[in-house]
Amino acid sequence: MRRWWLWGLGVLLLLLLASPFALRMALERGALTASLDAALERATGRAVTLGPIALRLSLPPQVTVQDVRVANLPGMQAPDFARIGRLEVTLALRALLDGRVDILELRLAEAELWLERDAAGVANWRFGGEGGGGAGTMPGLVRIESSRLHPPDGLPGPIGIESLTVRREGNLTLQGRIRLRDEVMRVEASLDAAAAARASLAGDGFRLGAEGRVAESLADPAWNLALTADVVSPARLMALLGSDAVLPALGPLTGTARLGPAGRLADLRVTAGASEPWAGLKLSQAVLSASALDQAMQLSLQGERGGVRLGAEFSLPPPLRAFTTSAPMPVTARMTAGPARLTARGAFTWSDPLGAAPFDVTLSAPQLAPLGRLLGFELPALRQVEAQGRLSRAGAAALRWDAARLQATGLAATGAITIGWGGRPNVQGSLQFANLDLGAALPAAPAPPRLPGRVIPDVPLPVAALRGFDATLDLTADRLEAAGLTWRGLRSRVTLAAGRLELADFAITSPGGSLGGRIGWDVAHTPPRATVALRSGGHGLDIAAIRRELGAGIGVQGPVEVALDLRGEGATTRALAASVSGALGLAMVEGRLSRAGMFQIGPDLTRILLMGRAPPEGVEIRCFALSFAAEAGLLRSEALLLESSAGRITGSLAVNLRNETLAAQLRPDLRVFGATMRAPVGIGGTLAAPRVGVEPGQALAQVVGDTVANRLWRSSTVEWLRGDTGEEDCPAQLRQARLGRAGREPAAAPTVIPLVPRELQAPVQEVFRGLGGLLGGRR
Repeated sequence: MRRWWLWGLGVLLLLLLASPFALRMALERGALTASLDAALERATGRAVTLGPIALRLSLPPQVTVQDVRVANLPGMQAPDFARIGRLEVTLALRALLDGRVDILELRLAEAELWLERDAAGVANWRFGGEGGGGAGTMPGLVRIESSRLHPPDGLPGPIGIESLTVRREGNLTLQGRIRLRDEVMRVEASLDAAAAARASLAGDGFRLGAEGRVAESLADPAWNLALTADVVSPARLMALLGSDAVLPALGPLTGTARLGPAGRLADLRVTAGASEPWAGLKLSQAVLSASALDQAMQLSLQGERGGVRLGAEFSLPPPLRAFTTSAPMPVTARMTAGPARLTARGAFTWSDPLGAAPFDVTLSAPQLAPLGRLLGFELPALRQVEAQGRLSRAGAAALRWDAARLQATGLAATGAITIGWGGRPNVQGSLQFANLDLGAALPAAPAPPRLPGRVIPDVPLPVAALRGFDATLDLTADRLEAAGLTWRGLRSRVTLAAGRLELADFAITSPGGSLGGRIGWDVAHTPPRATVALRSGGHGLDIAAIRRELGAGIGVQGPVEVALDLRGEGATTRALAASVSGALGLAMVEGRLSRAGMFQIGPDLTRILLMGRAPPEGVEIRCFALSFAAEAGLLRSEALLLESSAGRITGSLAVNLRNETLAAQLRPDLRVFGATMRAPVGIGGTLAAPRVGVEPGQALAQVVGDTVANRLWRSSTVEWLRGDTGEEDCPAQLRQARLGRAGREPAAAPTVIPLVPRELQAPVQEVFRGLGGLLGGRR
């Protein structure tokens, strides 16, 4: 009996030792290929084609299969679900001894897997059950290594699988490492018997998660997954996903959504934290939301720039369109900057937000100046601003405003403007003002403090406003209200470059006539430099018409020609006056000084100049010429002549604009017995308080100093007695007052003897000519 037991044990050991070799022989001869195919089909629910098979002698036994193909589901585009370079199958030994093939573990390497859905939305990665191709049973452990996964259309890929492990031990769990565009990510997932699911995908700087309930079919209403996302660098994630969208430098993102039946996403919301996407623009929060993928998105922004609070609301196309097309998409924007409101409607693309089509914009702002802090340069202090137009991109860093219409308190304008911010901000284009009331459009500046004895105000000039941007504008104005006058026909080519402002081809018409020339203001220089070169047009300015416009009395009638070519330095009006250099002149031919105008120059001076006689009908002016040469704030007359029906006045005048002192020596002429009789008049004091009757040399010493006074002024007693002063006649003085230009000259007039009635002029002149010859006077 014992011997038979030993023989039985020996045979059993022999069978155990020989069974692997027998199994290998069976596999190599294909005896178990059909059984193995069937086992794999049960595990996957798909038709499986096997290549060469080898057995590793181990417990439990392992079978290695080369070139395995797993068929796809009917209706899918790809012919195969998987192509596996090497498949390792771990088999249950006991089942093998019973003649069955049960798979304990699958290991895939060098595999290509294609994931897709058919027209009905059935996924080919569901094994067993609905859509699985059979009632397959998944092995307890599946490992995938060194493989690639091709996601469904619309998702980035392919995805490299470094290692992925799927376990079925009560709950279904998945863990592993995958790679997308050289970015390694960790993936984890779990699914319990009650269909409660949890999954996460984490990479460098981001984490995506899902939690909720799933079902066998996407159409099942039990689908309800809460999706979350935390992203440190949105731009990096977009590049990882293969998007070419150019995103601003947003802050960290958090996102939420809900995945429901049929794979429908709902309640999408993405929130960006604090960031500075553009220089100076600080966003405290940005929120993008949509109720579903096929519903319009809403984008809201909150932030500030230059101390101005900003808010914006954008209505965007649905995500299914916005993120899947490069065609222009409609957008509506409503923005606030403090109390200002801006509305824009147009089209955009992600790669070129302002280049797709113009935006129709409307701006409403109670104050315009605060908006300058948003743009980085000062804007005019306009009030109650309403603006419309079409806004489009013009170059890499510029916006063009076409069909522009601007209305504000005191102005109405149209035009086309291009605003650039690459490097220095710049403005180019044209503006046409139908009406521009400077007094109403700009807030009244506080009255400058007046110092006792001063006439010239000390008003600060807008230096800083011109240093922050460049401009080239063709400027016109049909009607301009300024300095109490209504001006018309303003036109000029305005250029501002690096702080140098120039109004070239400047022309404007006042109530009394036109002015034209050039104005310059260089605020890049320290101190700022100003240049003015203007001339009146035609025969000059009608001073009476200007005074009527101002509501003042009419003192002088007739055209006055104005010419000036001045320059100065300073940031205030008083500083400019104190440094002025150049020349200016006034010329009049055939005018009239009314009796009221005589007394406007002072009753004492009028009485002295006219020998106590102020004709009630006024004084006819044959010619008047006055010009100054200016140097560093000191003005000295080069022409001073008044020929009128009351006589002839010549002289010299000096004004110091630094301290506003003046000195004058006026010489009114009276022809008596053929000789020129003069009664010189000295004027001194200041512009605020002139004094008549002072000694001219002493007054001039207060203006320029004794040395200069002695050089400029001299005694004219001899010349006066002989009637030979060396003074030039009216045409020469007029040319001097016109700064060298020729012009209209007065008609020749007979010699008039003062204080002699007009009807006695002829006989008295004959008597004077005879007496004058005896005294050696002029004939």
